[in-house]
Amino acid sequence: MLNKNDIEDIAHLSRLELTDSESEKITEQINKLLNNFANLQEIDTKGVVPTSHAVPMQNIFRDDVVKPSLTPEEVVSNGAEVMDNCFVVPRIVDTEN
Repeated sequence: MLNKNDIEDIAHLSRLELTDSESEKITEQINKLLNNFANLQEIDTKGVVPTSHAVPMQNIFRDDVVKPSLTPEEVVSNGAEVMDNCFVVPRIVDTEN
């Protein structure tokens, strides 16, 4: 278990300023977490298959079906400025330097 001095040392290394009440509260909360972890370590997990998800996962993607689409000319037809079926936009990268 950690004590208040441990928490204050960690806070100092993390460049955090804690009040006395914050240090006490965090010490209590971290010790509760450490106690819970210790309880979990006591559970017999032999024979339990490791999982990456708590519930079964399944693929929800739809089948890839080819459908009619817009032509390139239709796609750019409402563009303010178009050249070679591409939208023309202002240059945003300065390459002079």
